[in-house]
Amino acid sequence: DSNNTREHPLYLLQMEGISSDTRLGIVTSRWHLRRTRREFSRHYSSVQYRGAWAQPRGTRWYEKPVPNSETFWHSNFFLIELAGLAWYETKAVLSRA
Repeated sequence: DSNNTREHPLYLLQMEGISSDTRLGIVTSRWHLRRTRREFSRHYSSVQYRGAWAQPRGTRWYEKPVPNSETFWHSNFFLIELAGLAWYETKAVLSRA
């Protein structure tokens, strides 16, 4: 029922048998791992994280000299994650005020 990463740990806490002491294992994309780690660590004391996406063999996307659709996709996703991190941190600071 949750709509975003910020709500995932909250909705999980509402499930029967889940508490802040429940040990969790979270698998998400490497791009999303930092934001996921921040949100779940606010509510759970024992969480293991794993990034599920691996770089393709050969040259990394940011090393390619000619832009293409793959590099655009990675850059776009990176910017979305940065915006999400900033937004979640802002909401966390405002909720403490």
